[in-house]
Amino acid sequence: MFVRYIIEGAKDKVNEARGEEFVIKGFYDLEFMSVTEKRLTDMIPIEIPIYRGLLGLRLALTRKNDLRLSAVSDLSGLRKFVGGHGTHWSDLPVYQANGLKVVTNVSYENLFKMLIHKRFDYFHKGINEISGELDRYKNDLQIADSLMIFYKHVVYFLVNKKQVHLAKDIEKGLKIALSDGSFRNLFLKTHEAFLKNGRLNGRNLIILNNPRSPTNLPPLDTSWWAPKEVQEKIAKAGY
Repeated sequence: MFVRYIIEGAKDKVNEARGEEFVIKGFYDLEFMSVTEKRLTDMIPIEIPIYRGLLGLRLALTRKNDLRLSAVSDLSGLRKFVGGHGTHWSDLPVYQANGLKVVTNVSYENLFKMLIHKRFDYFHKGINEISGELDRYKNDLQIADSLMIFYKHVVYFLVNKKQVHLAKDIEKGLKIALSDGSFRNLFLKTHEAFLKNGRLNGRNLIILNNPRSPTNLPPLDTSWWAPKEVQEKIAKAGY
């Protein structure tokens, strides 16, 4: 027996930290967010990674004709440059923990303007996000052609603790979608163009440690999207 739900998005835009607070307090029923120990404790986690780790794969926007990042092949090389980052983004500690210099701003749009005006050198974006942003700023920005960054960035549905039945139904539905292949088909359909345009086989992979990722999470299954060589490097890093 299936239960039908009507899901309404929040009317107001909120940052990730506020979204977390609203789910915990019951103003929202659920949110999909990156996983931290606190979130696993304060909410009900649906332990099925929605993006299969893909959101941890980042490409870098740079200024047009700035080719300096083309020579970067490892973490020590990346540390010579300054990245842009949202002040409230949950993965900010990843960059700080790996000794990467960052400039932050609370305004998402301001970060693009800051990059254009040389306030920092690159702005990392998820591979599933970067093409749309490049379309908006194609006269000023480009994607660094040989660099990609990866860190463990697991995203779950997280549900308010009082909504036990909702959490069980979401988990049941996702497991059905996994078993009948519809989850994988939707994932590939959604991300196929991004992965093709990203040219993952021709990039230097820099793997970062994520201190906010819980240590007891199961290994990532990146086989839906990562070339074999990338899969092996991610697995070797313990992810």
